[in-house]
Amino acid sequence: MCFLKVTSGDTPYTSASRFEELNLSPELMKGLYVEMKFEKPSKIQAISLPMIMTPPHKHLIAQAHNGSGKTTCFVLGMLSRVDPTLREPQALCICPTRELANQVCLVTLILVNDLRVI
Repeated sequence: MCFLKVTSGDTPYTSASRFEELNLSPELMKGLYVEMKFEKPSKIQAISLPMIMTPPHKHLIAQAHNGSGKTTCFVLGMLSRVDPTLREPQALCICPTRELANQVCLVTLILVNDLRVI
């Protein structure tokens, strides 16, 4: 297991100032902009999403304040790897609390509205 500690300016990855830089599917982009009303990535999203989306995929521990967009980060990372043409389980998200599980479920359902994967 490899962990990367990132502080400001200490990463080989480039921050994403716009979601378009992440090469997300049109369906996920619609979920972000239309359904969730995002305008641009938050600070935690701008730093962590390029790490989550760019191979080689490594383990990531991210810390940020409540309401900063962490759930959207890992849900986007998970959904970006799902092939909607495969009708089989492709992702599993394990949450330590019911509250977090409900939050992840809500964000996932919003983002997959047009993906047809659930």
